[in-house]
Amino acid sequence: MASPHNPNSADSSLKQSLEAGLAALKQKDYQSAIALLESVTQSAANQPPGIRAQMGLVAAYKATGNLKSAIALCTLLKKSSNPQVKTWADRTLKELTPPRPPKP
Repeated sequence: MASPHNPNSADSSLKQSLEAGLAALKQKDYQSAIALLESVTQSAANQPPGIRAQMGLVAAYKATGNLKSAIALCTLLKKSSNPQVKTWADRTLKELTPPRPPKP
């Protein structure tokens, strides 16, 4: 029996929540996806599973029309030290924010 202080059991439950959240997202079950992915981001915000969960959350927020949360999360991800995450956040942010009309 694993002790509650075993980091591997925490990692595996985190991974299971992440996978379940991403699966719910693929099935367009956005409410479940948001609940699962938010729990992962709270537990592992700056770790790879947390970052993947945040990226999934952006998609779920976008799909449910919660653009404010999607944009806020994207802005946070732009500060990542991972260049791939930064690039993804930049591109996604452009999709989320409508272009400003040119000034006359």
